[in-house]
Amino acid sequence: MKQFNIKKETFIGGWFISSKTCDELINYFKSKKQEHVKGYVLDDTTRTINPNVKDSVELGFEIDKIDFTDSSNNIISKYFKELQLVLNQYFKKYPESTKEIASFKCKFFNIQFYKANGGFKNYHAERNCIKNSSRHLVFMTYLNDVPNGGTQFKYQNLIVPAKKGLTTLWPPDWTHTHKGQISKKHSKYIITGWFEYTH
Repeated sequence: MKQFNIKKETFIGGWFISSKTCDELINYFKSKKQEHVKGYVLDDTTRTINPNVKDSVELGFEIDKIDFTDSSNNIISKYFKELQLVLNQYFKKYPESTKEIASFKCKFFNIQFYKANGGFKNYHAERNCIKNSSRHLVFMTYLNDVPNGGTQFKYQNLIVPAKKGLTTLWPPDWTHTHKGQISKKHSKYIITGWFEYTH
């Protein structure tokens, strides 16, 4: 599996999944237009829609509610098989992320579309309240190439570029505060979610 070079001390890892899987996920997203919702920001009590902060269209899933006997969902199974390979590489790079750690799994994920000038515009972290306190690792895959449309990590002084297939993992806390780069010309597709403690 091809690795994207990110310094080890950032605790961010990146590897590439197949380009075909990315294309199939975009097509899957487009086929579910009736289930699209506007992107929102979650705090401890409310979901807030504010395009000045986050301007996106999303398709969200709870893993346990997906009918994997439905062949139309095969691409989701395919993606998570490739994601597991990425996760295994992250464990090799950072063995403490899995040793003596409670069991965890992905419970929720979503596919997101950002039009030109859209994005998650404010710095934020992925674990910031009781509701999301069970998150252990964040994952994100860029589904298309987006010049100047990657992810900026504040304290790592790092911009991860939006390269098709690049799948990144990182810790969810304030240490990895980040925001999206806003492309003025290009739209962006990603799939993202969290591995969460199960008990």
